[in-house]
Amino acid sequence: MILKLIIENFIEKLVVLIELILSKKRIKWLIDLETILLSFNAKLIYVVEESNWVAKWVGKDIIENLNKFSLVKSTLGSPLFIRNKIVHYGSKNYIFHKNKIRSPHHSNKLILTWYHVIPFDEKIKFIPFINKTI
Repeated sequence: MILKLIIENFIEKLVVLIELILSKKRIKWLIDLETILLSFNAKLIYVVEESNWVAKWVGKDIIENLNKFSLVKSTLGSPLFIRNKIVHYGSKNYIFHKNKIRSPHHSNKLILTWYHVIPFDEKIKFIPFINKTI
């Protein structure tokens, strides 16, 4: 219990430091580091591509409300290094890479939101596998 509090305090202070650095200079790898660190402390990780469109906005609203009502400690994040979490892919675009499925760690529980299933989408062939996996 004490170790958990020490780790949470360290992560919070590290995030503040990263935010300070980011306010002076935007460096992509620091943004990724912050995302990964915040992900360690959350129970639900909402993963969505960086595009500024509706899937990202919905994800931010979901996370904000889960945290506001203390339902599940959540964050927008990356599945990198994540273990034993609920990982919600906010769109099919992140889980597919070069027409293959990215394999998250087997210890995670997975959710996928797939908007607009189009009959001729080449990724439809993955639906049976996704139904077994997710």
